[in-house]
Amino acid sequence: MSDMHLAGNLLDTGFTMTQFGAPLLLVCALILVAVHTVERKRSAPPSDDRARMGNTSAAISGVVAGILLWLVWFSWAPPGSIAPVLAVGATVSAFAVLVWLGNRTRWPWTGPFTVALGGLSSLTTAYAVDADGADITGLWALGYLMMTVGGVIVLTVICLGIVVVRSDDWKR
Repeated sequence: MSDMHLAGNLLDTGFTMTQFGAPLLLVCALILVAVHTVERKRSAPPSDDRARMGNTSAAISGVVAGILLWLVWFSWAPPGSIAPVLAVGATVSAFAVLVWLGNRTRWPWTGPFTVALGGLSSLTTAYAVDADGADITGLWALGYLMMTVGGVIVLTVICLGIVVVRSDDWKR
């Protein structure tokens, strides 16, 4: 494969991702910024800031976790094919990583969501780049959209659980 063909393929992948998943992820990011603005005014951070990640480090941790999950579970499989056992393993691993990282964030409302958004965006990007190279039908874009929408829904439920468990009302 020539360098020009590879560059063109990556541009096509990026363009398709921009059409399908990026708007949803951007809306989620804007909602997080709005909620964080309120959160900063209403909640006091924990006394030991070194023990908790801020939202920037939470997002970076989520991105790294998403890439590592892709590499561990899917990079060695044949391109374009995801065995159910790999999907289940990746899902269980992602849940464990999200709960662990989400509980290590400084901001109780937005921290877990920031981790989840970083992880989801990097995991779906890795999927898109891998699947676009192996799928001649273009249906990978539908899979990307389904992963993004489904991921937002499932991760929102999980993060809401983390927020509830971390809230002061729960501890009383």
